[in-house]
Amino acid sequence: MEELFKVLSAFGNVTDYIKDVFEKNTYFKEYTKHSMVLDEGDNPNKVFFILKGGLRTYYVIDEVEHTFSLRFENDFVSSTYCYFNNVPNFKCIEAIEDCELLVFDLNKIEPFVASNLELCNIFRKMAFYSSSFMEEKILFLRIKDPRDRYFELMDKHPRVFLRAKLQYIASLLGITHETLSRIRAGK
Repeated sequence: MEELFKVLSAFGNVTDYIKDVFEKNTYFKEYTKHSMVLDEGDNPNKVFFILKGGLRTYYVIDEVEHTFSLRFENDFVSSTYCYFNNVPNFKCIEAIEDCELLVFDLNKIEPFVASNLELCNIFRKMAFYSSSFMEEKILFLRIKDPRDRYFELMDKHPRVFLRAKLQYIASLLGITHETLSRIRAGK
């Protein structure tokens, strides 16, 4: 739980009250490599905090998986778009390594967020952070060419290349596995 509080403290003051809310409304869950953490159609009300391991989020279009993100220790993963828009979940979350996660239910946390200004501010800042991540991802895919995307990912997130399959990395970069192979070969 301390890892969670440390990350939350980057967004605001984690008071004893906030610690108590999370301690009472969060549970520990383990997943083995390749198991589904959240599948299409599942209730998207859970937020997963990664203590150990890696998660891949992806969606499926015409039976093709498209990697949306690769996340590792001390990061959050969820399907908040589906939750807040009250639509069926379409984002899949898969363990790409054996994982240890802390899980909390947004339905249980939301009343505390609504009644506590400090907790509300933490969630507000987390939402801005998430929005910033999304904007960066859109710009990353729209403005940069595949080679630049590859080198930027390698520079900013080198652990991805050590821990995720190349097909997931290619999909994350918005390119084919063959294009990724050519970039890596220097062609």
